[in-house]
Amino acid sequence: MGTGARSLPAFEISIRRGDATRTGWNNVIVHCSAHRTPRLAPLSKFPAQIYDCQAAVRWMRTHASEYKIDPQRIGGFGYSAGGHLVALLGTLDDNEFKEPGIPANAPSERLQCVLAGGAPCDFREIPAGEGFLSYWLAGTRAEKPDNYRNASPAAFITTDDPPMYFFSGVDDALVPIASPQKMVESLQKTGVTAEMHAIKNAGHLQAIFDQSAMDDGFAFADRFLKNAPATHPDEPAQSAKASTAADTNGSSEAHDGQ
Repeated sequence: MGTGARSLPAFEISIRRGDATRTGWNNVIVHCSAHRTPRLAPLSKFPAQIYDCQAAVRWMRTHASEYKIDPQRIGGFGYSAGGHLVALLGTLDDNEFKEPGIPANAPSERLQCVLAGGAPCDFREIPAGEGFLSYWLAGTRAEKPDNYRNASPAAFITTDDPPMYFFSGVDDALVPIASPQKMVESLQKTGVTAEMHAIKNAGHLQAIFDQSAMDDGFAFADRFLKNAPATHPDEPAQSAKASTAADTNGSSEAHDGQ
């Protein structure tokens, strides 16, 4: 795949077979190879990070047969910046926000389930003159309103969005829990299945270690990745396990992508 003059990242992949045995999924960790590094802020501004995430999902579908991935049942998991990115992947349609140069017939970038923790969901609420996100969004909201909107998962909610599960610490001072709570309310009002798990006495760093939130999230994913019918009938069915795309070091489609 290519994007005009710039090549897309090469990817490496690992399938954690032990997790597949325990959960019934293939847990796929997609890493940029040594030939390319992920585009991180402040060197790379938005939307570079979501473009890299979309590329990872397309890569998974392109190599679905090789790695026994069901391309019709791909879920995303992320926390903090990663939670934001998988939430944005969840609400974006294939035809509304895509890196220039991607062919019209490229594999879908959509997810079929989202698990997002500590996720900021609507940057349109940032005060217009506040500049603390300028390192990533290239200016204040007054200066770059389109960037703040386009980075907001809440701005793209539609009735065809996948089921989404959010978890956050009630005492999160970095990403106030009101952000994912409002996102869940908006999804539910639109008719999308969405759940919120609030973790008492937990801040931003503590919430990711809450086992109850993780267990509930994986049970949520089970309902919609393992037990629900495929949601992309235009893609060939595979004799494969449902897959969750996750990243542990900030280099794939989710975690710490900003």
